[in-house]
Amino acid sequence: MEDNSCAPGSRNRNTFILAAKPLFAARGFEGVTMRDIANRLGVTQAALYYHFRSKSELYLAVLEKAAAGPIQKIREAAGEKSSPSERMRAGILALLREFARDADLSRLLMRTVIDEDQDRGRVLGEKIFAEGFRFFRGEASALRPGLDPGETASAVIAACTFPYAASGLGTHLAGLSPTPPSPDALAAHLMRLFNFGD
Repeated sequence: MEDNSCAPGSRNRNTFILAAKPLFAARGFEGVTMRDIANRLGVTQAALYYHFRSKSELYLAVLEKAAAGPIQKIREAAGEKSSPSERMRAGILALLREFARDADLSRLLMRTVIDEDQDRGRVLGEKIFAEGFRFFRGEASALRPGLDPGETASAVIAACTFPYAASGLGTHLAGLSPTPPSPDALAAHLMRLFNFGD
């Protein structure tokens, strides 16, 4: 079980990652300082720098930890299914359930995709998000061979992310619910929208 404590004076690496995640989700990489994270925990910046050489290293650790859960859930859910359509639906549903469970996760992902730093982008694309993207690209290729699988995977991931990341917009956009739909309802809708056979 994960340690979610952020007790002042705590100096374990996981605690710093957990404390930084909601800050990065709310403000993005540029909007957060190491001082902000240290202040949240009641520790010195030196304590942070003991575990992380830079804010970028901490940010990537936050993203790696945040991505690990959904990727594992997608792998487990899809591994039980035999057809590409069933695997795609299971993967979408697993991702949506993770977004519904963790309010910061979708916002963190949305902020991450607009981060323009090339070095961080390379690490994110080649290491942190690669497995999840490969899954959706592979299933999209099997389901819709006439469409570009990379673009289809990007669209599926964006369609899963936006309703949870932008849930506050629902009260201001006519026709959009102020709360995201249930993961099951949204998964069924996306399967129909993308014509993946559900």
